[in-house]
Amino acid sequence: MSVNKEGIREIIIQQYLLHEFEHHPPSTSQETKPKKVIPRAHTLMDIYKCLHQGEFGLGHSIDNPANFKDQLAHEFSRAKPTATEPTLENVAPDGSVLRLNLRPYRNLFKDNEIKARNLLQQVCFDSARIEKGDRERFFATLAAFREMNNMGEFNVGGMIYVFPQGVVDHFLREIMDLTRRLGSVPVLSHSPVYRQFNAPTYRVVDRVVLKGSPLSSILRQ
Repeated sequence: MSVNKEGIREIIIQQYLLHEFEHHPPSTSQETKPKKVIPRAHTLMDIYKCLHQGEFGLGHSIDNPANFKDQLAHEFSRAKPTATEPTLENVAPDGSVLRLNLRPYRNLFKDNEIKARNLLQQVCFDSARIEKGDRERFFATLAAFREMNNMGEFNVGGMIYVFPQGVVDHFLREIMDLTRRLGSVPVLSHSPVYRQFNAPTYRVVDRVVLKGSPLSSILRQ
């Protein structure tokens, strides 16, 4: 199955630009040739999670609406408002699925945080009702990531982020084995490493739902 390789490349480069680049010291070398480095703020679990969200959306995360509401309220109250992070991050090759980051989102609604939380909650619930995802396409997406990783195609600011080929192959074999055992594509959490470096706090939303909601202005920022 063919996939949107350019879209996948843009997603991964965006993730490295936002959540990896700052965690590497600037090079003191006089060489102008890009330097290959192993990501230190990402593991393959985090790349997988990003691509999984882009393919399948967020339906898996709202099995319990009451718990979802409580968790959102808890995270929202602890998210320190900031204007230095993007409010939205694209995680789908076709742009249909987004991460909405709570810290900059809260910063936009300092005067009415309860309303902001309730509006986001509804967007999440409406997004979860949209059935998304194709197993074959998802594994083709993972294969495309492996190919681009091995070819050194993720160049950000003169650094080419590359996971060792053997590590990627082993990870994907484990995912395939786990999928066969479970009978479904597994959902993974962010790695402890990613949490330590990036302290992620976001919700996954559907672009069409967001566009049709009272929060649509966020898309125009």
